Amino acid sequence: VLNQYQALLDGKPVYPSFRKESHVAKSPIEPKVGSEIIVGIDFGRTPSAIFTQQLHSGKWTIFHEVIGQDMGAGRFADILKREIAKNNWEGFDFKFVGDPAGNQMAQTSETTPFMILRAAGINAHPAPSNDRIMRVEAVEGVLNRMVDGYPSLTVSPTCTVLISGFEGGYQYKRQYHMSNEKYEEYPSKNRFSHPHDALQYAFLGGGEGRRVIVGLGNLPSPSTVERAGNPFQRQKARNRRTRFSRAI
Repeated sequence: VLNQYQALLDGKPVYPSFRKESHVAKSPIEPKVGSEIIVGIDFGRTPSAIFTQQLHSGKWTIFHEVIGQDMGAGRFADILKREIAKNNWEGFDFKFVGDPAGNQMAQTSETTPFMILRAAGINAHPAPSNDRIMRVEAVEGVLNRMVDGYPSLTVSPTCTVLISGFEGGYQYKRQYHMSNEKYEEYPSKNRFSHPHDALQYAFLGGGEGRRVIVGLGNLPSPSTVERAGNPFQRQKARNRRTRFSRAI
């Protein structure tokens, strides 16, 4: 449309509040010196890593994505180290946060993906939670938040797969049952889901999961009513007692 690329939608986007014109930067983003780089990692045979920073203002920037094809954790660890060296990011402080399922051993091996990453020099730790609702809400909360009048999330235009997922590639699959249309409860597993899972782990590692649980402020205490009653009846009774007292 008007010579602009757009993702083809068949299901329901996981993040309907994403707006490319607002959340995608006009030029590539470079990491800010002085802020920790949080790298979210999703394991499997299609491992993915998303490089993010949470700035002091509370704003999140996503500036790099690494997506592997048909490889294990050991080879992916080498690729991550080469990416960091290639971009001259060795001087930054890194925090690697991965899928908690990466702590589980396979039936044919006594090593876990986290153990393999640590052996390769990447000190990765599991995310605080693997709850799907919390993961999605953590990202959705950042998308809907504003900082100093600007969106709280900015994505580098170089993260093409992640952006395509935001635009609808990461979706709830459409289903038809008895001629009724509905959508699956969980996002579909496809080439867009792996980098988005990695993004969710990065945000949980940066504390966005706590925001989902406790909210942004204290809720007011609810009012407690012991039993139903008419306050006007009580007022009339007090008035009658007052008139009686005056007569005495």
